[in-house]
Amino acid sequence: SAQSETVGLQPLASTMSDPRVLALPRDQRAALRSLAKTLVERVPPPKSEDAAGLYDDAGALLRYLQSENWDILKTEARLRKTALWRREFGLQGFLADAGSPKNGKSDEGYTLVLAGTDAHGRPVLRVRLDRPDFGNPTAAILRAVRGIETASALADQPQAKAADGRFVLLVDFRRYSSSNRPRLFTLRQIAQILQDHYPQRLGRAILVNPPLRIRVAVRWLGAFVMPATYEKVSVVSCGPDGFPEEVLDGCFDKETWTAALDGDGASPSAPTVF
Repeated sequence: SAQSETVGLQPLASTMSDPRVLALPRDQRAALRSLAKTLVERVPPPKSEDAAGLYDDAGALLRYLQSENWDILKTEARLRKTALWRREFGLQGFLADAGSPKNGKSDEGYTLVLAGTDAHGRPVLRVRLDRPDFGNPTAAILRAVRGIETASALADQPQAKAADGRFVLLVDFRRYSSSNRPRLFTLRQIAQILQDHYPQRLGRAILVNPPLRIRVAVRWLGAFVMPATYEKVSVVSCGPDGFPEEVLDGCFDKETWTAALDGDGASPSAPTVF
């Protein structure tokens, strides 16, 4: 339609012919179609919204609908909030200008590595707290968003074994010290972005060998994230060559756990170090 062209969106027929949409029960398929039409036709998205790849992406519409229990009005409001955030954040320009991956050195208290997959084929985004924090929260947030975007893109690839569009976040505290950590404000900002603008993307969040005060701090996490997000967080104690099988609850087998925790993140399809 002319409206779709003005905002650079794909035709509605393209969204509705997605196999994931066709596999839905009739009522859910109708809800998704109604949402997709409303997003474009109610009022053409203003310049303040970055809607391309969001309003016309079947996977995104499904994730947002599921996160709002298929309430079309709530889902529309949340999608528009994300489109506004994407524009204010400058997401498309930032991703286009991101350039080559870093060489593994960072000055924001952590290193991000795409480290293989879990036992279900979900990409693993490993956060290693092994760098001094020089108090640059903006840079830390930018790199976190780039990592989330890249892990999400890998999860959406046709060859992704899990095929559920989710990734695993693995936070490695084994080289942690009081200077090797992002500030609390930064962590809250990143958690809020992940919750608000990447619904149904987090499959699991695993904290490996966190110190006692971090274990205690995990309890306050539930105060500002949704219960569905908080329930995905696990704390794991793991010695050298260890495999905490009972705590991982089938998320990893021994091979994928070792690769995720200690692998170099080699991947032919995406930058690996952020």
